[in-house]
Amino acid sequence: WKKTGPFAINKRPLTVTFTTADKVYDGNATATLTFASFSNLVSISGTNDDVTITGATGTFAGILPTGSDIAVTFASATVGGTKKDNYVALTAMTKNVPAAEITKKDVTVTYPNSQDKSHDGNTQAVLGAATITGGVTGDTLTIEGTATGTFASSDISTTAHAITVSPGTLKAMKGTTVVTAGYNVASTTATSRKVLGSARGGVRARD
Repeated sequence: WKKTGPFAINKRPLTVTFTTADKVYDGNATATLTFASFSNLVSISGTNDDVTITGATGTFAGILPTGSDIAVTFASATVGGTKKDNYVALTAMTKNVPAAEITKKDVTVTYPNSQDKSHDGNTQAVLGAATITGGVTGDTLTIEGTATGTFASSDISTTAHAITVSPGTLKAMKGTTVVTAGYNVASTTATSRKVLGSARGGVRARD
């Protein structure tokens, strides 16, 4: 016997391969994917079927840097092109998504309210409260422990002395979750201040 129509034409399976961008810690697991290639796409006379993948995103397995690549899973994309309906839906495509790295975000710590001091023969400086800049919105950054400041000189001067800082320890929280591993303290500085003559007098300022 001979089978007569209509005949079904099955949609063609596709494998899509992406590249994954490394990123700096930003408090979320979203990964940016870029379409790289199709496998099993029909090509006629050297011209591939018109199928496109745009706006692809993925999801990192975690939000914090680990020092190595982190697994990424496919999340979403838009399929376009005049021949897209000849192929399986995006959900049925095989997707190759490589791992990528999350690196630490740099922050700076400053002590803008360091204080002048009266000459007392030592170089210890009063720093005041720390200001931390560069953190991710929604994260709370603090300095734990005691930061100490040291004047470049204990001499009285009419110009300010530089102050070097031995910092405390940065702590970062996202709600109740510790995210300190997402940050790197790039620099710690304090505003230069003067060493003034003591109330008893008798010590001349050096220019």
